[in-house]
Amino acid sequence: ITHAPNDYHGDHRALSDGLRIAASFTVPVLHADTLGGTGFSPTHYVDISGHFELKAMAIRAHQSQDPERFADAARTQNAFRAGQCNGAAGSFAEAFRFEPIFPFADI
Repeated sequence: ITHAPNDYHGDHRALSDGLRIAASFTVPVLHADTLGGTGFSPTHYVDISGHFELKAMAIRAHQSQDPERFADAARTQNAFRAGQCNGAAGSFAEAFRFEPIFPFADI
């Protein structure tokens, strides 16, 4: 699992490129959702409803990054992704995109 190739941050994009080059012949590559879901078309969803509050706590621990803003954004985005995959009202999901790179045509 790595950042999406169109992530907003240059360091994230560089890491994503490096991981795809280094790992794609060994394991399937999944891209994590972009900030705000911008330009991202998921292929897979994971229900994180039972873990969302722990995720929000982890975000809030990153004090240098305006954590309340990002915790609120994560709540909105993860609720939206749950709705996309027909999750129950009040549930949360994370979205991923599988990149079919030889030799992994499917996961």
